[in-house]
Amino acid sequence: MAGAKEYAVLAVFVHPGDGNGALDRLLESARRSEDPWDVPDVEIDTLLPPCTESYRYLGSTTTCPYTTGVRWTVLTHPVQASAAALEHYRGLFPEGNAREVQPLGKRRIAGDSHRWW
Repeated sequence: MAGAKEYAVLAVFVHPGDGNGALDRLLESARRSEDPWDVPDVEIDTLLPPCTESYRYLGSTTTCPYTTGVRWTVLTHPVQASAAALEHYRGLFPEGNAREVQPLGKRRIAGDSHRWW
């Protein structure tokens, strides 16, 4: 379909712990805005865990209008961020920023595993 948008989400669980300079800068710069903003000197590989084992499924966005057809990849291994960076981010979304878990229905979840070498 010409002009149709497709979305993909790469999700990473973040736990409090050792600070991660790039991730902390990203979280501390977050704001409630639809306008994009720059976060200089952040390389995507510094935001990801060393093991990229994942689950994949088709779902939707977690905020209105809950756009369907989103390709989700959820990494199984978490990363860490400083408590201060997480506190700033949580302060922006005190009620959370995701919808409730939806029934799986007829969707399938694919998974993979990677060895730590």
